[in-house]
Parts: sequence; structure tokens; C-alpha cells
Amino acid sequence: MDLDGDSRMDLLSGSYPGPLHLFRGRGDGTYREGITLTFEDGEQIDPGSATAPFASDWDRDGDLDILVGDGRGQVRLVRNLSGGPGMAFIEGGLLTASDEPVRCKMGEAAPLVADWDGDGSHDLLLGTGNGQVLFYRNLVREGTPQLAGAVELLPPSPMAERGPLSSQLDLEPGPGIRTRLAVADWDGDGRADLLVGGFALGGPAEELSPSQRQELERMTTVRDSLQGLIAAITDSVETAIRLELLLPPEKGAWTRSERETFGVRRYLALRDLPRLEQLRVLATEASVEVSRRSPPGGRHTYHGWVWVYLRR
Repeated sequence: MDLDGDSRMDLLSGSYPGPLHLFRGRGDGTYREGITLTFEDGEQIDPGSATAPFASDWDRDGDLDILVGDGRGQVRLVRNLSGGPGMAFIEGGLLTASDEPVRCKMGEAAPLVADWDGDGSHDLLLGTGNGQVLFYRNLVREGTPQLAGAVELLPPSPMAERGPLSSQLDLEPGPGIRTRLAVADWDGDGRADLLVGGFALGGPAEELSPSQRQELERMTTVRDSLQGLIAAITDSVETAIRLELLLPPEKGAWTRSERETFGVRRYLALRDLPRLEQLRVLATEASVEVSRRSPPGGRHTYHGWVWVYLRR
């Protein structure tokens, strides 16, 4: 992917906080130090947390636009108006399908543009937080795509159905959550195949005694409850600040000045909550206890394998 049009392959990355980063290629397989991408007016491109970008000439005007999935499950278009080599980005709004915003219910949308149905037009494939893979067919052959409603290519991962981490112990290795996609003719039969990466737990684990399993589940519940309480307090503080500043719900609509003011107010408000700091300490201690009770080698087998799905 050559985003800046200098005939060298670049690396585009999202981030958990939200901003997008470009690592310009040197042409020898190495990359320059990353830069944070901005709109034409200099404002940072920041659609929301847990961003997953994909570069494609979405509107077919001769330059690379960026589709950005986020932690809320939405996909936003960042249009490039350069018309060729170069970068001149403006906000393009949320993608829609069948006149409704594209959104995966479990969040963490990860878009991919490819001609999945072989009709010569750009389709949208979407990785999701629960491991599901969705396909949105493009209904037009030219210009900006018009997407049909979602079709499920892969169901949610069993991991997403199991609840607390302690219930993952007996899972066999398999496709996980937070899926990221690639399309390629893997077996050389002339048809597009699907490659799916993700995060998962499972696989062989040392047996725990009933009392050990019970204690593990208790400590996991304590940890998860504390983390949930921290998240709820933080969200309440952020909502109060946003309402006081009369800011819209979507951070993507904020100006740079509004982002900076919100950030300062958020930092000061959370800093002055001693109870929140106490909860963080307790949550950290609970996490340590969960890890301490792990069998040698770790309780969970983490993996990030890539699964190949061949077309029939």
C-alpha cells in the first residue's frame, strides 16, 4: 500500500487511543518513524478508540482513501482529495448499507475492501469483536460503492459465547475474536479465499482441582467487577464533562480545541477521585492473584493464528 504516492510501500496503523499512524517506506523493506495522520485543516484524524484502518480508492477517483473501523463497531470513510499521488484528507462520514450505518453489534470493526463476489466492483468485508465475519455486496460497478445489507460469512467465535475467561480453559484451539481479514487466492484455483486472524484463548491446560477452579472463578469475578466499576465511573465522568462542554456524542465531530479542553478536564477530574485510584489498586491486586493461581506455563493458551477458508 503506497499511501503517499512515492512508489514505496508504506505501513498504515490504527491505535487503541484512536489516531492513525503512517510509517513511510524507504524502499528497502524498512520504514521511517511514524507520523500521525491529519485532515487538510491540520486536525488529527481520530474517529474513536481501537481503530482499524484500510486504504483503498473507495470513491474511485484515483487516490487512496481510508476506511476506519472503531471499537464501537462503526466504519468511517476518510476521503482523499488529492486525485493521485499525495494525501489531502477530509471527513467522509459513516459508511452505510441499505441506508443504515454499517455497524457490528459486538464492536471492534475491522474493514477490508475486496472484490469478494467476482463482479469487478469493490465489496466490503468486516471483521468484528466477536469473531464474526460479515460481507457487504457492492450494488454498483462504478463510482462510490452502494452496499447491500450484511451477509454472514463466518459465525461468532465459540470464545465469544463462553463468557468469563475462566470458562475458556477447556476450549480446543480455534478461531478467536477481534478478527482481522485478508483476501487472496490461497490455493491458486482462480477464486478468492479468506484469511482470518484474531485473538483467542484455549488449547491444552493443566487440570485444576475443583477448589482451585472455584477460587480462580471467584478471583476472576472480583477482578472483572472492579474493572467494570472503574469503567463505569470513568464513563460517567466523561459524559458529565461532555455535557457540560456541550459537545456532541461522536468525538470525530469535535474540533482540536474541544478535544484538548476535554482531555485536560478529564485528566483533572479523574486525578481528583481518590476512590478511583483505590479501585485501580484493588483491580491490579486481583489481576495479580488471578495470574498467581495459574498453573505453571500459564492458565490460558493465547494464540493469534491465521485461519484459511478456501472457496468451494
